Amino acid sequence: MRFDPTLLPPGLLDAEMELNVYRIVQEALGNAARHSQARRIWIGGHIVDDAVRLVVGDDGIGFDGSARGRGLGLDGMSERAAIHGLEVEVRSQPGSGTRVEIVVPLPTPAFRPELQIGPAANINP
Repeated sequence: MRFDPTLLPPGLLDAEMELNVYRIVQEALGNAARHSQARRIWIGGHIVDDAVRLVVGDDGIGFDGSARGRGLGLDGMSERAAIHGLEVEVRSQPGSGTRVEIVVPLPTPAFRPELQIGPAANINP
């Protein structure tokens, strides 16, 4: 498995949101480990616009989501995301691995001054 922890700064999300995102990522990793027969599993993340985008991917056997029912793991990830205002998208094709993308809206920078970037963050009133 590959993950670079420097991709996202610590404290970006509040503790409750971090826990919920962690649980979704944990389920995606568990699904990959149990079902994908992957040689590689990775976690990527970056900040785009006003959101954190995390991707859990694998190079495994993939699956046809339209041909099979959703399992408890996929349903659980979607339900947890919906409750907390997150988006989860699962993309997979037989023979092409699976990608689970999690979109986490960031708090408004006005409420999180440490997230402001550029000269405005350094101005003293």
